[in-house]
Amino acid sequence: MFASNEEARGKRLIDLGLFTAVRDNLDDDVRCEYMAAVKWIKTVGRDIKHWKKNARLFAGRGITRCSLANQPKTIDFVDLCFGLKIDELANEQLDGFLY
Repeated sequence: MFASNEEARGKRLIDLGLFTAVRDNLDDDVRCEYMAAVKWIKTVGRDIKHWKKNARLFAGRGITRCSLANQPKTIDFVDLCFGLKIDELANEQLDGFLY
């Protein structure tokens, strides 16, 4: 289930009827877990994979938040593979939301 409509945005995961174990910090609006709206601007099929062995590309594993701020090789690789300009997209504002 994704926050695909306005009613789901800004609500706690546990209040959306999802099967989840997210129950930490329910009484703390700042530390509680929330869904984030995502607008996918480019997608590929599962059979299409982009990787360059030994290219020192960033690949965070087992983390929920990471930054590409100091990863110019990875940004260039993604731009090339997907025909994007990540640095421009990172500052773009659409429909009143930052994506």
